Amino acid sequence: MTSPGAVLLPCVMLIVTAILLGFGIPKVMGVNLKDSATTSVEVCMKNVVLPIFVAMHSLHDLDAALASMVYTAGMVPAAAAVMIAFNLLKKTAEKEELRD
Repeated sequence: MTSPGAVLLPCVMLIVTAILLGFGIPKVMGVNLKDSATTSVEVCMKNVVLPIFVAMHSLHDLDAALASMVYTAGMVPAAAAVMIAFNLLKKTAEKEELRD
């Protein structure tokens, strides 16, 4: 069986790239901050379970599912971090508006 450490770096790179592109492209196209953050999370979370299901049930190979499992394990906290950061920034901006 392949080690999870062997796929860790590519999975982290994919997560970071997906978050940045998922947020950056909508933002450049004029989408508001809330929808850009939502798109960023959705791009990362879309179909994360499907490759695991196909690898385990159709291919009958746990090794084939390993990269998807590592990606999913990293993506869930990353998606939560994006949403927490967005909410904190939003609350900070609202407090500053109330002060002015």
